Amino acid sequence: MLLVPALIKLFFLAPVDLFEAHTIAVEWLRSGEFRYHHLGVWNPNYQFPVYPAIVAGFLLAGLGVYGVLVFQVLCGTVSAWLVYRLALEVNGEGETSQRIALAVALLTGLSPFIAVYQVRMVHPFAWDMLLALALITGGFVIRPARSWQLIGFFALAGIALLNRSTAVLFLLPFLWMQRSFLLRMDHLPMKAIALTVLFLPTSLWVLRNRAELGTWSLNSAMGQNLWLGVQEATEGTAQLADGRNYTALLTVAELVELQQRSPLEQSVFFTQRWRGSIGADPSLWGRMMGVKLRNFWLFRAQLGMHHQGVAQWATALFKGYAVGLFALLLIGAWFGNAAVRLLLSTLLLYSVAQALFYVETRHRLVVEPVLLLIAVSGVVAVWQRYRRSGS
Repeated sequence: MLLVPALIKLFFLAPVDLFEAHTIAVEWLRSGEFRYHHLGVWNPNYQFPVYPAIVAGFLLAGLGVYGVLVFQVLCGTVSAWLVYRLALEVNGEGETSQRIALAVALLTGLSPFIAVYQVRMVHPFAWDMLLALALITGGFVIRPARSWQLIGFFALAGIALLNRSTAVLFLLPFLWMQRSFLLRMDHLPMKAIALTVLFLPTSLWVLRNRAELGTWSLNSAMGQNLWLGVQEATEGTAQLADGRNYTALLTVAELVELQQRSPLEQSVFFTQRWRGSIGADPSLWGRMMGVKLRNFWLFRAQLGMHHQGVAQWATALFKGYAVGLFALLLIGAWFGNAAVRLLLSTLLLYSVAQALFYVETRHRLVVEPVLLLIAVSGVVAVWQRYRRSGS
């Protein structure tokens, strides 16, 4: 059943938009250097390396961008299976739980908002969603006393952490449910190995950046991302309503100045602009946090799509969908069980962490399957209470 959405998507594969990961992969294969040409200079750590390495592997194997798109559809299919498994864990055994799980999995597989990132773009979204669901679902199914499960789970978390720093929050269900095991003083060697594999990939990346740039850093776009998050003209995103990106907010003189700076100096430039904006208007940070949280839990005024003719109807459709889903999330939070509330708490913390920087629609869609699970579980819980009260 879960293969049906995947087969449908294969008929719509078209590499309309190739994002930074593809550009970095092509440059990596061409020059042997992991770098991205941004604001006039070569930047060796503008993005984290996991997805560009995956794209480079497909290109090196001769499978091209269509091979990447098929991989993204596969990621989406595995994600649908993971949310199916998660739904069974959250709602327990039984026919009703099976129906909830299947409904959520099919909604995940068939969602056009999720699918567009899998079939039309070479973009890390589908991979990000897969890792998020793997960590959240793993939190419910991993038995930490089994050493191979614990170490394997933390190794996957290490890859996810290097892939996207905010992914560490998807470990919260595991940390909460296994807190008694983790705080006990037994199995210490195994726990030490688990922590090592969790932080090793990111540590190696930081060491590499130290060698390349002469400073300890995760990402040289940090200052830029903070500054983006307080831009009212973009609603705390990377794009204006007319389709231009954030560079339109900079003067010609500033753009020329940035082209003469190193990646680290560019990050300092944006950090200073961020601090200056907040200093000039102390309420700006709080206001923009509210805007970005609205972007996450509801919608942006515009979705930031590249094809403006499509964006008009897509925006209206997504807004209606998002409002309806948000109402169902409130029902799920009120009537759902403890597991549902744990999931919702995890996503709430994730939304706040993302809102510290900037929030695009895709940041919410990464966890859309879990939002669907919470909503459907809440509706079923209300229906069951209604039936019991009427009997």
